[in-house]
Amino acid sequence: MLAAGSFLDPLYKIVGLLLAVLYYPLHSLGLAIIVLTLIVMFVQLPLIAKQTRSMILMQRVQPEIKKIQQKYKDDRAKQNEELLKYYQENKINPLAGCLPLLLILPIGIAVLGTFRRPGIQYHIPRSGTFSKLYGMAGLRCGYCVAQPDKIELLRAQQAWECLSIMAIVAARASIDDNAQVENGRKNNSEVRKYVCGELDKMKFTYIPSHANFMMIDMRREVKPLIAAFKEKKVQVGRLFPPLPNFMRVTIGTRPQMERFVAAFKELTA
Repeated sequence: MLAAGSFLDPLYKIVGLLLAVLYYPLHSLGLAIIVLTLIVMFVQLPLIAKQTRSMILMQRVQPEIKKIQQKYKDDRAKQNEELLKYYQENKINPLAGCLPLLLILPIGIAVLGTFRRPGIQYHIPRSGTFSKLYGMAGLRCGYCVAQPDKIELLRAQQAWECLSIMAIVAARASIDDNAQVENGRKNNSEVRKYVCGELDKMKFTYIPSHANFMMIDMRREVKPLIAAFKEKKVQVGRLFPPLPNFMRVTIGTRPQMERFVAAFKELTA
């Protein structure tokens, strides 16, 4: 659900549109963000340069300003009058260093906020599945969040033959079940921490993960180990050709992972 409206929403949408325009030829949101960041920096360069020059000038005249402040320290009205006179005579604007910042800040806020407000999601559909955190991998059910016109374009590619009515009902019900999501995230984190602790004790390394699976470096070809785990009634992930020595392990319940750890110790002893 999007947050309440903001006066910056139009700016969020503009930044989101720029990201969308960059995304389609690049086919990478990461590259689009990098390119947009470079563009924003280029646009801001004159403002930053003006701000820097103003700051340098103010530093140069600080001795004179301090003399005036010291001379009229007992008369604030006279002090302000003399400072204003000094600024006018030397064509100095003490606020010149702040004004560019007031223009830069909204742009920076918009770039950061466009992912949380109606910015990028206004132009680029967001999709996901109910496989992991929702615990319904076997249903092969996913979702897409987009503007109505984008949904109509996607509807032409919609397929129903792979989904049952029960899968759709379960998926829709899970959207409103916030407790299930929070409990799933909490249990997954706790059990993953337990498995990582056991692997650390056995001096096995793994790729750090915040998901519901992890990649463990078995230090040897993993294909025979997958078969060996299966013989012990423990199912682990398939072989990933780019990582022939890494075993993919999905995080299950605590009893399931305790059984996995016991089999792991036997097979790696």
